[in-house]
Amino acid sequence: MARRRSKQKLQWHTIDLHLHTPASSDYQQADVTYLHILQRAEALGLEMIAFTDQNTVAGYRDLMSEIEQLEFLERLN
Repeated sequence: MARRRSKQKLQWHTIDLHLHTPASSDYQQADVTYLHILQRAEALGLEMIAFTDQNTVAGYRDLMSEIEQLEFLERLN
């Protein structure tokens, strides 16, 4: 029995799997917002990012809160 070869092509993605946020106790940059982090990732052409804060998920919570606030403001125009 002949095996069918998949027609699926491999794709490369630009990712950074080690980013810290202001929620990390060792974060070095003052006054950086999560929007700044997302804008910088986009400017670098990153398609995926991962927060790797030490012993906390507060950065993810704060990011989601900031996104919700921006979406609310966008709905208000």
